[in-house]
Amino acid sequence: MADLKDMLKQIRERTTLDQERFVDENMAIVDYIYQLLEEKKMKPIDLARKLEKTPAEISKWLSGTHNLTLQSISKIETALGERIILTPAQAKLQYESVKYVTLKVYSNPDLVSIQSADSGHYDVYDWNKDNCKPGNPVIKLAS
Repeated sequence: MADLKDMLKQIRERTTLDQERFVDENMAIVDYIYQLLEEKKMKPIDLARKLEKTPAEISKWLSGTHNLTLQSISKIETALGERIILTPAQAKLQYESVKYVTLKVYSNPDLVSIQSADSGHYDVYDWNKDNCKPGNPVIKLAS
């Protein structure tokens, strides 16, 4: 056990900051690809079929240690119909329409209020059985 701890310590000491960053970024991308696969009820083998790759190659890509190229990431984006990497400018354009609201919780469980981040104005909504029917949104946050 001491030998393993010493070996891990030596590896950590020899690992450069750019290597650490590579591993972190690569793992974040692979985690997101797995999240997209799950959302689309797909498995890596389905991705392999779409990309006309072998399951073994996709498994290697998704291991977290493979050096994914921008070209391979672009192919995955196309196959999944989703963006995986966004520049800060692209992210700002895509997400700038997000509006934040503040919810106030009252001791009366039938009331909820929403404060617009823009105006600071609170609207109180009645939270009751009539509002909670299937297909009838209780609160419409954006139009």
